Amino acid sequence: MTGVQTCALPISASQLSHVKISYAKTAIATEKIVIALNNCEISSCETALNVMVDSQAKVTNCILESNINSAVRIERSGQLVLRDNLIRYNKNGIVGTGDYRLEVIGSTFERNGKGLYISTVSPNTLISDNIFLDNEYAIQVEKRTRAKVTKNRFENNKYGVYIDNQSKTEVTNNIFTKNEQAITCVRMSSPSIRQNEFYDNKVAIACFLGSYPKINYNNFYRNDTNIKLRFLSADWGIQAGLSKRLLELNATRNWWGSQITKLIEEKGNDFNRPDIFDGYDVPYNQDRGLLFQKQKVNYSDWLTEKIKLETLPKKTPVDTKGKGQ
Repeated sequence: MTGVQTCALPISASQLSHVKISYAKTAIATEKIVIALNNCEISSCETALNVMVDSQAKVTNCILESNINSAVRIERSGQLVLRDNLIRYNKNGIVGTGDYRLEVIGSTFERNGKGLYISTVSPNTLISDNIFLDNEYAIQVEKRTRAKVTKNRFENNKYGVYIDNQSKTEVTNNIFTKNEQAITCVRMSSPSIRQNEFYDNKVAIACFLGSYPKINYNNFYRNDTNIKLRFLSADWGIQAGLSKRLLELNATRNWWGSQITKLIEEKGNDFNRPDIFDGYDVPYNQDRGLLFQKQKVNYSDWLTEKIKLETLPKKTPVDTKGKGQ
């Protein structure tokens, strides 16, 4: 099914299988229905699938690629489950706004501007067992979103998980490798970052502007910088009247790799570590007048052995119908 159309399928059917749609403004739009898509291919549309008011959609083994705005949009009390899909070359893979329920499981996101953009006050967001390759933003969450991000692999993205604007997302049991910034926390975000593996990233975790994640029981090794603090952080919040001063970032009980562990065994918990950028490195910022010297990373109770993660994500994309290679 091709051609420029306002909506290729203003859908009322309960199931679509082996359908191909391209060059529509919106390929499939749903409202107040239940729909399942299996083994479909939707490409070169403005939006492939729009899940709207009181709709439930399940998308399985589909290819959503080269869509101009979004592969999938979910909004206003919609429910969406995506399993085992290939989502690539889109400006945005999945965009969610409003109050909705979202599960994204076992899919591959490749070379999108944003793999997932999630903004919701609902706690019903699960992102599990996916692979994110070569995206500008693999996942961006904001506006107090409480998503659960677990058992995914993030590789060669500019930003792995970008957590913004007071989000309390939970990030557990993921692998982050070869990303420019694996996890970024911005504007008073306070995620739980626990039992992940970070290696060969330029920056493993960056914290800006009043963001104080809890970083515990993770493995860090061969990263250029393990933790980076800029305009740290509470000074910004204090000046804005939004937060009290916190002097330390909680990064206790992590394994830092054999070389760094040897170094901190010798020097302890109070020296200028080469793999951490904090108040030791920028004692005073004259441009903004923000004091950094009292704010640092607390990495006490460091672990002397690598943590075994509960469940490791897949290492490479699964080849399903020629996908992911």
